[in-house]
Amino acid sequence: MQISILDWVAVAAYFLLNIAIGFYYKKRAGKSVDEFFLSGRDVPW
Repeated sequence: MQISILDWVAVAAYFLLNIAIGFYYKKRAGKSVDEFFLSGRDVPW
């Protein structure tokens, strides 16, 4: 079984999405410890 280019694109998109979410919350977490652990109690479901 070989991995096609479409599979690699899907894996790369998944990692990029996770990195983008991480950077978004990194900005918010820098304010205080409560922001880091609880995200300011303002994360929607």
